[in-house]
Amino acid sequence: MFLVSGPDMVIAASREGVVGSYPMLALPAAPGLFHKAIIQSGAHLYFEGAQQATERAAALMAALDIESVDIEGLQQSPMEDVLKAMSQVSERFWPVKDDRSLPLHPFGSTGTQFDYGIPILIGTNRDELALFSGRDTRYRVLTYEELVERVRPTLGVRVENIIAVYQRSRPEATTWDIYIAIEGESHRRRNCIGRRQTDAR
Repeated sequence: MFLVSGPDMVIAASREGVVGSYPMLALPAAPGLFHKAIIQSGAHLYFEGAQQATERAAALMAALDIESVDIEGLQQSPMEDVLKAMSQVSERFWPVKDDRSLPLHPFGSTGTQFDYGIPILIGTNRDELALFSGRDTRYRVLTYEELVERVRPTLGVRVENIIAVYQRSRPEATTWDIYIAIEGESHRRRNCIGRRQTDAR
């Protein structure tokens, strides 16, 4: 989404829309095209490289029964068929780091080579994973004992001490609320650690 605020052009996006918008911060051809950015949830520190994207594109073409080099055949395919094939192949169809258009990860360790020179407002939902837990069979009826067993693999021997900290900080929260809070924070931390390990390699 592009917003106009006085003389400024603002990029504003949330959730999946973020994946297609904030990479513009790192495009060498983009400076001067916008003046502020609002990134609400869903941003990634790193994108995949050209090899992974090529493999995914080939799988998509195969699912459509089209030769991998037949771009015209892809363009002429009904949108319903393309969307169905995408759902079978992957959910990850987003910008790709290459050597030309997006040469660096927008917020990776090397992303600091870019001086964006614009103010960026970044945020996330307090309990991000609540949106994705509606199909959980224990939705909002999770017992304390079930909570302990679910988060023990992540929290280890201090599991009950950590749960108690969450309970004190959220006195009105249900057991389910505590579970969502812990899982959401654990998810963010796992992603950060995984990305750092990948970057180190």
